[in-house]
This record gives sequence, structure tokens and C-alpha cells, in this order.
Amino acid sequence: GVGLFSGALAAKFGNDLRITSVESFRQATDDATLNLADLAKAKAVCAPVERFLNERVGNLDKGGKAVSPRNSTIILDPPRAGAGAKVVGQILEIQPKHIVYVACDPIALARDLKPLIEGGYELKTLRAFDLFPHTHHVEAVASLVRK
Repeated sequence: GVGLFSGALAAKFGNDLRITSVESFRQATDDATLNLADLAKAKAVCAPVERFLNERVGNLDKGGKAVSPRNSTIILDPPRAGAGAKVVGQILEIQPKHIVYVACDPIALARDLKPLIEGGYELKTLRAFDLFPHTHHVEAVASLVRK
């Protein structure tokens, strides 16, 4: 996206929060870069999420030590089709402490939540938001925590 979640998180938790926004659409990434310019530890990356996550699995720091994103939070806001099996599998490999999944399709959300829950995550909260009144569209936000 254009950094809206990232900006809100920095406002809530402080500018020292390390944030990486990943978006495959170049214009949105450029907009995120502008929107996050005041945040020293925020960056916007233009890449497919699958490729970005693949580079994080088994990642090593400059000293050769494994970089563990296990204490991190991943916020997913996938397209209507959902995150998909590959992305969900990559997230399970990374094992972040917390996952927040923003979904515009409850069916895709349910499909993606099943392997996350089976993979060791507990669904803490699930909220629905009627952002488009008088339509069948509903936004949902699921919060999961690693057991």
C-alpha cells in the first residue's frame, strides 16, 4: 500500500519502530516512500510479497547469525483473493509473534486462517467493519498470536 498502516503504527508506537512496507505496485511504493519519509526506521519495498518473504526465510545478518523476525508483527492486507497458500506457508516458516490480517473477503480470510491456526497460531480477535454500507462487502480484521 501507500504506507497508511505504517504511518498509523508509527504514530501509535513511536518513530523508533522498525517498519517495512511491502507492495508490488511501483506507484504505491513510491507514495509509501514519500509518506514514510519522516520515519527514520521505516522503508517501503517494491516487490511481490512472496519474493520478499522468501528472502526473509533463513536470512542471515552481516555477521552470519540468523536474523529472527520471531518477535515481529506481520500485517497482511492482501487482495480480495487472499494471501494464498504460498504466503501463508512462508509466514509459518518465519513464525512472527503476531499476525494482523486485514481482509476484504471473509471466505479468503477463512481459507488463509485455517493453516495459520493449524500451524500454531491462536485467533485472539476477529472484527468485521461495514465500510461500504448497503453493499455485500465487509472488511474484517483478524489478530493472531503464536502459541
